[in-house]
Amino acid sequence: MGIVVIPAYKPDEKLPRLIRDLKDAGVSSILVVNDGSGAAFDGVFREVEALGCELLIHEVNRGKGAALKTAFRHLSERGCREVVCTADADGQHLPVDIVACLKEAEAHPGALIIGGRGFTGNVPLRSRLGNAFSRHTFHLFTGVKVYDTQTGLRAFSPDLLPLVEGVKGDRYEYEMQMLCDAAKQKIPVREIRIQTVYLEDNASSHFNAFHDAMRVYGILLKNGSGIAYQIFTFLLSSGLAFLTDFLIYHLLLTLVFREKEISLFGVTVLAATLSLLIARIVSSVVNFTVNRQAVFKSDGKVWNFVGYVLLAIAVFFGQKTLNNFFYYDLNWHASLAYLVAQLICYPVSFLVQKLVIFRNKK
Repeated sequence: MGIVVIPAYKPDEKLPRLIRDLKDAGVSSILVVNDGSGAAFDGVFREVEALGCELLIHEVNRGKGAALKTAFRHLSERGCREVVCTADADGQHLPVDIVACLKEAEAHPGALIIGGRGFTGNVPLRSRLGNAFSRHTFHLFTGVKVYDTQTGLRAFSPDLLPLVEGVKGDRYEYEMQMLCDAAKQKIPVREIRIQTVYLEDNASSHFNAFHDAMRVYGILLKNGSGIAYQIFTFLLSSGLAFLTDFLIYHLLLTLVFREKEISLFGVTVLAATLSLLIARIVSSVVNFTVNRQAVFKSDGKVWNFVGYVLLAIAVFFGQKTLNNFFYYDLNWHASLAYLVAQLICYPVSFLVQKLVIFRNKK
Protein backbone atom coordinates (compact mmCIF):
# COMPACT_ATOMS: atom_id res chain seq x y z
CA MET A 1 0.00 0.00 0.00
CA GLY A 2 2.94 2.34 0.52
CA ILE A 3 5.18 3.69 3.27
CA VAL A 4 4.09 6.02 6.07
CA VAL A 5 6.77 8.36 7.47
CA ILE A 6 6.20 9.78 10.97
CA PRO A 7 8.60 12.37 12.44
CA ALA A 8 8.31 12.31 16.23
CA TYR A 9 9.58 14.66 18.93
CA LYS A 10 8.74 13.77 22.52
CA PRO A 11 5.71 11.67 21.56
CA ASP A 12 3.20 10.21 24.00
CA GLU A 13 0.98 7.13 23.83
CA LYS A 14 -0.83 8.55 20.79
CA LEU A 15 2.06 7.46 18.54
CA PRO A 16 1.89 3.69 19.32
CA ARG A 17 -1.90 3.91 19.11
CA LEU A 18 -1.69 5.47 15.64
CA ILE A 19 0.74 2.78 14.50
CA ARG A 20 -1.52 -0.03 15.73
CA ASP A 21 -4.48 1.57 13.94
CA LEU A 22 -2.44 1.89 10.73
CA LYS A 23 -1.44 -1.77 10.94
CA ASP A 24 -5.10 -2.69 11.35
CA ALA A 25 -5.92 -0.58 8.29
CA GLY A 26 -3.46 -2.57 6.17
CA VAL A 27 -0.36 -0.33 6.25
CA SER A 28 2.63 -2.62 6.74
CA SER A 29 5.59 -0.25 6.15
CA ILE A 30 6.00 2.53 8.72
CA LEU A 31 9.17 4.57 9.19
CA VAL A 32 9.49 6.63 12.39
CA VAL A 33 12.16 9.27 13.03
CA ASN A 34 13.03 10.00 16.66
CA ASP A 35 14.04 13.65 16.39
CA GLY A 36 16.21 13.91 19.50
CA SER A 37 13.41 13.27 21.98
CA GLY A 38 15.76 12.25 24.80
CA ALA A 39 16.09 9.22 27.05
CA ALA A 40 12.76 9.91 28.79
CA PHE A 41 10.95 8.81 25.63
CA ASP A 42 12.96 5.67 24.88
CA GLY A 43 10.10 3.53 26.14
CA VAL A 44 7.71 4.94 23.55
CA PHE A 45 10.18 4.25 20.75
CA ARG A 46 10.89 0.73 21.99
CA GLU A 47 7.16 0.09 21.72
CA VAL A 48 7.23 1.58 18.21
CA GLU A 49 9.96 -0.87 17.16
CA ALA A 50 8.11 -3.74 18.83
CA LEU A 51 5.14 -2.94 16.60
CA GLY A 52 7.32 -3.62 13.55
CA CYS A 53 8.28 -0.06 12.57
CA GLU A 54 11.67 0.96 11.22
CA LEU A 55 13.24 3.57 13.48
CA LEU A 56 15.77 6.28 12.60
CA ILE A 57 17.31 8.41 15.35
CA HIS A 58 18.57 11.99 15.62
CA GLU A 59 20.79 12.30 18.69
CA VAL A 60 19.67 15.93 19.12
CA ASN A 61 16.52 17.71 18.06
CA ARG A 62 16.94 19.09 14.54
CA GLY A 63 13.38 19.98 13.60
CA LYS A 64 10.49 18.43 11.70
CA GLY A 65 11.88 19.30 8.28
CA ALA A 66 15.25 17.73 9.09
CA ALA A 67 13.54 14.58 10.38
CA LEU A 68 11.50 14.24 7.20
CA LYS A 69 14.54 14.72 4.99
CA THR A 70 16.44 12.08 6.96
CA ALA A 71 13.61 9.65 6.25
CA PHE A 72 13.46 10.61 2.56
CA ARG A 73 17.21 10.16 2.08
CA HIS A 74 16.99 6.78 3.76
CA LEU A 75 14.19 5.73 1.41
CA SER A 76 16.11 6.94 -1.65
CA GLU A 77 19.26 5.09 -0.61
CA ARG A 78 17.40 1.82 -0.33
CA GLY A 79 15.74 2.33 -3.72
CA CYS A 80 12.18 3.02 -2.61
CA ARG A 81 9.59 2.15 -5.28
CA GLU A 82 6.44 2.72 -3.24
CA VAL A 83 4.32 5.79 -2.62
CA VAL A 84 5.22 7.70 0.53
CA CYS A 85 2.91 9.45 2.98
CA THR A 86 3.97 11.73 5.85
CA ALA A 87 1.84 11.95 8.98
CA ASP A 88 2.13 13.64 12.37
CA ALA A 89 2.80 11.72 15.57
CA ASP A 90 0.20 13.47 17.72
CA GLY A 91 -2.84 11.51 16.54
CA GLN A 92 -4.40 14.35 14.55
CA HIS A 93 -4.23 12.40 11.29
CA LEU A 94 -6.69 9.54 11.23
CA PRO A 95 -5.66 6.19 9.67
CA VAL A 96 -8.56 6.35 7.21
CA ASP A 97 -7.27 9.70 5.91
CA ILE A 98 -3.67 8.48 5.72
CA VAL A 99 -4.79 5.46 3.67
CA ALA A 100 -6.86 7.74 1.42
CA CYS A 101 -3.78 9.89 0.70
CA LEU A 102 -1.71 6.80 -0.11
CA LYS A 103 -4.34 5.60 -2.57
CA GLU A 104 -4.60 9.08 -4.13
CA ALA A 105 -0.82 9.14 -4.64
CA GLU A 106 -0.96 5.72 -6.30
CA ALA A 107 -3.71 6.94 -8.62
CA HIS A 108 -1.88 10.18 -9.52
CA PRO A 109 1.87 9.56 -9.85
CA GLY A 110 3.94 12.72 -10.13
CA ALA A 111 1.45 14.79 -8.11
CA LEU A 112 1.84 16.08 -4.55
CA ILE A 113 -1.16 14.93 -2.52
CA ILE A 114 -2.11 16.85 0.60
CA GLY A 115 -4.78 16.06 3.16
CA GLY A 116 -6.58 19.36 3.67
CA ARG A 117 -8.55 19.97 6.86
CA GLY A 118 -11.86 21.78 6.55
CA PHE A 119 -11.43 23.51 9.95
CA THR A 120 -14.97 22.75 11.01
CA GLY A 121 -16.13 21.96 14.52
CA ASN A 122 -14.08 22.67 17.66
CA VAL A 123 -11.00 24.29 16.15
CA PRO A 124 -8.77 26.66 18.21
CA LEU A 125 -9.23 30.23 17.01
CA ARG A 126 -5.49 30.78 16.49
CA SER A 127 -5.35 27.73 14.22
CA ARG A 128 -8.42 28.80 12.24
CA LEU A 129 -7.13 32.35 11.71
CA GLY A 130 -3.53 31.27 11.06
CA ASN A 131 -4.50 28.79 8.38
CA ALA A 132 -6.91 31.24 6.73
CA PHE A 133 -4.18 33.87 6.53
CA SER A 134 -1.51 31.49 5.22
CA ARG A 135 -3.99 30.02 2.69
CA HIS A 136 -4.81 33.38 1.14
CA THR A 137 -1.20 34.61 1.32
CA PHE A 138 0.06 31.47 -0.41
CA HIS A 139 -2.49 31.90 -3.21
CA LEU A 140 -1.63 35.60 -3.56
CA PHE A 141 2.11 34.94 -3.74
CA THR A 142 2.17 31.78 -5.88
CA GLY A 143 -1.13 31.69 -7.77
CA VAL A 144 -1.78 28.14 -6.49
CA LYS A 145 -4.92 27.42 -4.48
CA VAL A 146 -4.40 25.20 -1.44
CA TYR A 147 -6.95 25.21 1.36
CA ASP A 148 -4.69 23.83 4.12
CA THR A 149 -1.08 24.94 3.65
CA GLN A 150 0.01 23.77 7.11
CA THR A 151 -1.11 20.15 6.96
CA GLY A 152 1.55 17.55 7.65
CA LEU A 153 -0.40 14.83 5.85
CA ARG A 154 1.16 14.61 2.39
CA ALA A 155 1.74 11.79 -0.08
CA PHE A 156 3.67 11.39 -3.31
CA SER A 157 5.09 8.80 -5.66
CA PRO A 158 8.78 7.81 -5.32
CA ASP A 159 9.83 9.90 -8.33
CA LEU A 160 9.25 13.00 -6.21
CA LEU A 161 11.76 11.94 -3.53
CA PRO A 162 14.55 14.08 -5.08
CA LEU A 163 12.26 17.12 -4.85
CA VAL A 164 11.31 16.67 -1.19
CA GLU A 165 14.89 15.77 -0.23
CA GLY A 166 16.14 19.04 -1.69
CA VAL A 167 13.63 21.32 -0.01
CA LYS A 168 15.35 23.90 2.20
CA GLY A 169 14.43 24.34 5.84
CA ASP A 170 14.79 22.10 8.88
CA ARG A 171 11.78 23.07 10.96
CA TYR A 172 8.13 23.83 10.32
CA GLU A 173 8.96 26.17 7.44
CA TYR A 174 10.01 23.07 5.49
CA GLU A 175 6.40 22.20 4.68
CA MET A 176 5.62 25.66 3.28
CA GLN A 177 8.85 25.58 1.28
CA MET A 178 7.78 22.22 -0.17
CA LEU A 179 4.57 23.78 -1.48
CA CYS A 180 6.47 26.76 -2.89
CA ASP A 181 8.95 24.45 -4.65
CA ALA A 182 6.09 22.40 -6.09
CA ALA A 183 4.42 25.58 -7.36
CA LYS A 184 7.65 26.83 -8.99
CA GLN A 185 8.32 23.48 -10.67
CA LYS A 186 4.70 23.18 -11.87
CA ILE A 187 4.12 19.97 -9.94
CA PRO A 188 0.38 19.30 -9.61
CA VAL A 189 -0.96 19.68 -6.08
CA ARG A 190 -4.05 17.60 -5.40
CA GLU A 191 -5.93 18.18 -2.16
CA ILE A 192 -8.35 15.73 -0.60
CA ARG A 193 -10.53 16.67 2.34
CA ILE A 194 -9.70 15.01 5.66
CA GLN A 195 -11.24 15.23 9.10
CA THR A 196 -10.17 18.11 11.33
CA VAL A 197 -8.90 16.73 14.65
CA TYR A 198 -7.57 18.94 17.44
CA LEU A 199 -6.84 17.08 20.68
CA GLU A 200 -6.78 19.03 23.96
CA ASP A 201 -6.76 22.39 22.13
CA ASN A 202 -3.69 21.23 20.17
CA ALA A 203 -1.66 21.10 23.39
CA SER A 204 0.70 18.41 22.06
CA SER A 205 1.90 20.55 19.15
CA HIS A 206 5.50 21.82 19.27
CA PHE A 207 4.73 24.63 16.79
CA ASN A 208 5.88 27.98 18.20
CA ALA A 209 3.18 30.51 17.39
CA PHE A 210 5.70 33.33 16.86
CA HIS A 211 9.09 31.99 15.79
CA ASP A 212 7.83 29.18 13.57
CA ALA A 213 5.13 31.40 12.08
CA MET A 214 7.77 33.99 11.18
CA ARG A 215 9.80 31.27 9.45
CA VAL A 216 6.74 30.14 7.49
CA TYR A 217 5.79 33.63 6.30
CA GLY A 218 9.43 34.42 5.59
CA ILE A 219 9.38 31.48 3.16
CA LEU A 220 6.33 32.96 1.43
CA LEU A 221 8.00 36.36 1.05
CA LYS A 222 11.18 34.75 -0.25
CA ASN A 223 9.42 32.52 -2.78
CA GLY A 224 6.63 34.79 -3.94
CA SER A 225 6.18 35.42 -7.64
CA GLY A 226 3.49 36.51 -10.03
CA ILE A 227 1.78 39.82 -10.64
CA ALA A 228 -0.33 39.78 -7.44
CA TYR A 229 2.76 39.21 -5.30
CA GLN A 230 4.65 41.96 -7.11
CA ILE A 231 1.84 44.48 -6.70
CA PHE A 232 1.52 43.67 -3.01
CA THR A 233 5.24 43.92 -2.27
CA PHE A 234 5.53 47.01 -4.50
CA LEU A 235 3.03 48.73 -2.21
CA LEU A 236 4.96 47.61 0.87
CA SER A 237 8.22 48.84 -0.66
CA SER A 238 6.67 52.23 -1.40
CA GLY A 239 5.42 52.46 2.18
CA LEU A 240 8.88 51.62 3.51
CA ALA A 241 10.44 54.29 1.29
CA PHE A 242 7.90 56.86 2.53
CA LEU A 243 8.65 56.07 6.18
CA THR A 244 12.40 56.24 5.52
CA ASP A 245 12.03 59.60 3.79
CA PHE A 246 9.81 61.00 6.57
CA LEU A 247 12.00 59.85 9.47
CA ILE A 248 15.33 60.95 7.99
CA TYR A 249 13.92 64.35 7.01
CA HIS A 250 12.64 65.09 10.51
CA LEU A 251 15.69 63.66 12.28
CA LEU A 252 18.03 65.80 10.19
CA LEU A 253 15.91 68.89 10.54
CA THR A 254 15.37 68.63 14.30
CA LEU A 255 18.51 66.91 15.58
CA VAL A 256 21.30 67.65 13.07
CA PHE A 257 20.49 70.93 11.30
CA ARG A 258 19.10 73.01 14.12
CA GLU A 259 19.34 76.31 12.28
CA LYS A 260 17.04 77.48 9.49
CA GLU A 261 20.05 78.12 7.26
CA ILE A 262 23.40 76.38 7.15
CA SER A 263 26.65 76.91 5.28
CA LEU A 264 27.68 74.08 2.96
CA PHE A 265 30.98 74.46 1.05
CA GLY A 266 30.67 78.21 1.42
CA VAL A 267 27.08 78.27 0.12
CA THR A 268 24.15 79.13 2.37
CA VAL A 269 21.23 76.72 1.95
CA LEU A 270 17.98 76.17 3.78
CA ALA A 271 18.21 73.35 6.33
CA ALA A 272 14.80 72.06 5.25
CA THR A 273 15.94 71.84 1.62
CA LEU A 274 19.13 69.96 2.47
CA SER A 275 17.26 67.63 4.84
CA LEU A 276 14.71 66.85 2.15
CA LEU A 277 17.41 66.19 -0.45
CA ILE A 278 19.34 63.77 1.80
CA ALA A 279 16.15 62.01 2.90
CA ARG A 280 14.99 61.62 -0.69
CA ILE A 281 18.33 60.15 -1.80
CA VAL A 282 18.39 57.60 1.04
CA SER A 283 14.75 56.60 0.58
CA SER A 284 15.29 56.22 -3.18
CA VAL A 285 18.24 53.87 -2.59
CA VAL A 286 16.13 51.85 -0.14
CA ASN A 287 13.18 51.67 -2.56
CA PHE A 288 15.42 50.71 -5.49
CA THR A 289 17.15 47.96 -3.50
CA VAL A 290 13.92 46.44 -2.20
CA ASN A 291 12.25 46.59 -5.61
CA ARG A 292 15.21 44.99 -7.38
CA GLN A 293 15.85 42.20 -4.86
CA ALA A 294 12.46 41.47 -3.28
CA VAL A 295 9.67 42.78 -5.52
CA PHE A 296 10.85 41.97 -9.04
CA LYS A 297 13.75 39.65 -8.08
CA SER A 298 15.77 41.14 -10.91
CA ASP A 299 19.02 39.65 -12.16
CA GLY A 300 20.06 43.10 -13.42
CA LYS A 301 23.04 45.10 -12.19
CA VAL A 302 23.27 48.13 -9.96
CA TRP A 303 23.54 50.40 -13.00
CA ASN A 304 19.78 49.94 -13.31
CA PHE A 305 19.65 52.67 -10.66
CA VAL A 306 20.24 55.20 -13.44
CA GLY A 307 17.02 54.11 -15.13
CA TYR A 308 15.25 54.11 -11.79
CA VAL A 309 16.34 57.72 -11.10
CA LEU A 310 15.23 58.85 -14.57
CA LEU A 311 11.86 57.18 -14.01
CA ALA A 312 11.49 58.83 -10.60
CA ILE A 313 12.15 62.25 -12.17
CA ALA A 314 9.67 61.57 -14.97
CA VAL A 315 7.02 60.37 -12.51
CA PHE A 316 7.55 63.45 -10.33
CA PHE A 317 7.01 65.89 -13.18
CA GLY A 318 4.21 63.80 -14.65
CA GLN A 319 2.37 63.77 -11.35
CA LYS A 320 2.91 67.49 -10.88
CA THR A 321 1.58 68.22 -14.40
CA LEU A 322 -1.51 66.06 -13.90
CA ASN A 323 -2.15 67.55 -10.47
CA ASN A 324 -2.02 71.10 -11.86
CA PHE A 325 -4.30 70.14 -14.75
CA PHE A 326 -6.96 68.65 -12.49
CA TYR A 327 -6.70 71.44 -9.90
CA TYR A 328 -6.32 74.57 -12.04
CA ASP A 329 -7.93 73.61 -15.36
CA LEU A 330 -10.74 71.34 -14.16
CA ASN A 331 -11.22 73.07 -10.79
CA TRP A 332 -11.11 69.83 -8.83
CA HIS A 333 -10.60 69.80 -5.08
CA ALA A 334 -6.89 69.82 -4.22
CA SER A 335 -7.01 66.46 -2.43
CA LEU A 336 -8.94 64.80 -5.27
CA ALA A 337 -6.55 66.21 -7.88
CA TYR A 338 -3.54 64.87 -5.93
CA LEU A 339 -5.12 61.46 -5.42
CA VAL A 340 -6.10 60.95 -9.08
CA ALA A 341 -2.66 62.07 -10.26
CA GLN A 342 -1.10 59.51 -7.92
CA LEU A 343 -3.46 56.76 -9.11
CA ILE A 344 -2.46 57.42 -12.71
CA CYS A 345 1.30 57.61 -12.15
CA TYR A 346 1.60 54.72 -9.70
CA PRO A 347 0.69 51.87 -12.09
CA VAL A 348 2.81 53.49 -14.79
CA SER A 349 5.80 53.44 -12.44
CA PHE A 350 5.09 49.79 -11.55
CA LEU A 351 4.86 48.68 -15.18
CA VAL A 352 7.98 50.53 -16.30
CA GLN A 353 9.98 49.03 -13.44
CA LYS A 354 8.63 45.54 -14.14
CA LEU A 355 8.93 45.56 -17.93
CA VAL A 356 11.99 47.78 -18.47
CA ILE A 357 14.15 48.60 -15.47
CA PHE A 358 13.97 45.28 -13.60
CA ARG A 359 13.15 43.03 -16.51
CA ASN A 360 14.65 39.57 -16.03
CA LYS A 361 16.34 38.46 -19.24
CA LYS A 362 15.89 34.79 -18.28
